[in-house]
Amino acid sequence: MKKAFLETTAINHALFNSANGRKLREELQSKGYSPVVGIHVVYELARTFLNPKDFETGQRLFAIVRDLDPSYSPPPVKLFEQEVLKLKTGSAVLPFLDYLGQASTRTEVHRLAMGNFDDKARRFIERRESEIKLEHPRNDQAYLAHIQDVRSDQGAQNAKLRTFEDVLTYFQPQIPDAIHQRLQGSITRSEANELVQRLDSFLAIRSAVRADVYLNFICIVHKDTPGFDKIDDYRHVIESSYCDVIITGDRQLYRSANRINPDIEVVSCNDIFKYR
Repeated sequence: MKKAFLETTAINHALFNSANGRKLREELQSKGYSPVVGIHVVYELARTFLNPKDFETGQRLFAIVRDLDPSYSPPPVKLFEQEVLKLKTGSAVLPFLDYLGQASTRTEVHRLAMGNFDDKARRFIERRESEIKLEHPRNDQAYLAHIQDVRSDQGAQNAKLRTFEDVLTYFQPQIPDAIHQRLQGSITRSEANELVQRLDSFLAIRSAVRADVYLNFICIVHKDTPGFDKIDDYRHVIESSYCDVIITGDRQLYRSANRINPDIEVVSCNDIFKYR
């Protein structure tokens, strides 16, 4: 079966339509899909509990995930670590949590579905927020400064960039440095150059690179400043790098996901779920 990654809006879409997790699983399996949910999706859903008014909504969201019984994929930073190890040693990337990791995550999802949001759950949110800083090392101010630099890049304006492919080609010489910065000293500059030469073999890092270029594309071509929520959306595409399909209820992500991961099939949850 194809691995189908459900990002956060797909789970919310299911809740809005009063869907049952078991029915969703049956629907996916009838189409040849095996459901996958990422740890970052679990984190985003868990944040629902931080607002006491949304406590019941959080339970219902996690009941859907529990009954869907998906496989779980690690957050992007863990995929990056595995891909760096692959570069250095040739070891295989394991894109889904191992048996103990799957069992632990299922237990936590079950607890949250029962409304057990405690200090352990809060620590999970705090730990995930620390990992996010590693996945995208720019802080808010540095990101905003970078956006201003991109929007005022005279070379990009003179090059008359029109498409994402134009922007990707324009920034190609800068990609080794971008990878070196993102991986924060875990690779040398020569290894960053090697990664660029073999980028199609390192799917999560490739998606991260293309996501950064896509943000620059929005700045240069559309003359717009992408919000931090867009970084979160594209993080789901990175997390789904080793899946065959991503299912989304976000129209912008539906249009942009293939630019970030050209190998993934993008499906609207309106087309995949039949609510009965």
